[in-house]
Amino acid sequence: MGTFFFVTLVFVIVFGLTGVPIYLAFVFGSIALATAPAPALSIVNEFHASGPVTDTLLPMAILDDIVAIVVFFTVNSVVSGFASGGSLSLYMIPLMIFLPIMIGIVIGLPVGLLLKKAKGRIQTLAVLIIGITLTVGIGWFVNTKLSESH
Repeated sequence: MGTFFFVTLVFVIVFGLTGVPIYLAFVFGSIALATAPAPALSIVNEFHASGPVTDTLLPMAILDDIVAIVVFFTVNSVVSGFASGGSLSLYMIPLMIFLPIMIGIVIGLPVGLLLKKAKGRIQTLAVLIIGITLTVGIGWFVNTKLSESH
């Protein structure tokens, strides 16, 4: 959270001096929270490290990503409501956080099982294309229906 506050503060100062809308500083601050766990995890895998630090690394990477997602979508929702001049329904913030997770689980688990059974590149590619297409289609459908009702 320190990263969020520091980056937001720096951009508030810069945007205040340059005339850019201040609410964008919060968006940049929330983006700054996103970290990629892959480099640390790949080093652990490459050197076959084990111990208390490596046992803590994966749960901490997951918690870090969860905090980044919650902060980003909360800031995004508030800034969207502020920038559009409209009001934001309170239920939209948790919906924006948990709905993509649910879509990922509903599509990701079956696709993952199918990928384990796929033989060859063509079957793997077909499963991936179908999974991605379904995910995009569901996301588009939900976004369209939520936009109409909200």
